[in-house]
Amino acid sequence: MRYPSIKTLSELFDDAKTARGIIDGTIDPCEASQSAREYERTCYHAPPRYMLKLYALNELGNFYGVESVEYSGGFVEYLNAGDTYAATLLYRPDLCDRWQVSTLGDVVETLERKGYRVP
Repeated sequence: MRYPSIKTLSELFDDAKTARGIIDGTIDPCEASQSAREYERTCYHAPPRYMLKLYALNELGNFYGVESVEYSGGFVEYLNAGDTYAATLLYRPDLCDRWQVSTLGDVVETLERKGYRVP
């Protein structure tokens, strides 16, 4: 699996090495973040690991929450950066569980060009 480089993550996070560690699994998100622990505690069933990572990264990067966009072919989870065209971290399960740094607006426009319906 491919992950964003530390250099790329440094655009979003002051501590890009910790962010990379959370993404690649070398750092446990529940140990690194109070938000991830609280999210896991509130779930009736064990949440997917990528959600715990997103909550930890949201806290690390001071984003505005974890959100998702559904489209006719699946969904994209992302960290809300406050602007559709501001760089953010996205999780794409439709692309073999890919993590990428991009803007939500660019991803949605690409999906629409490929013929997917985005509500």
